[in-house]
Amino acid sequence: MTAGDLLEWARSGGSRRQLEDVASILRIRGRELDIGRVESWVQAFGLDSEWMEARGMMDE
Repeated sequence: MTAGDLLEWARSGGSRRQLEDVASILRIRGRELDIGRVESWVQAFGLDSEWMEARGMMDE
């Protein structure tokens, strides 16, 4: 399962847990990710609000 899958699941009625999982992925592997590519997929799938919420959780 990818961060994008979790964001999509969160949007479709999943729980806050999926957003927390995305935030954890970003905290742990963020330097390894091509954030520009992730953000292009976020925009393509209309997951902007979920992405912003997950990024805001990174410091929690």
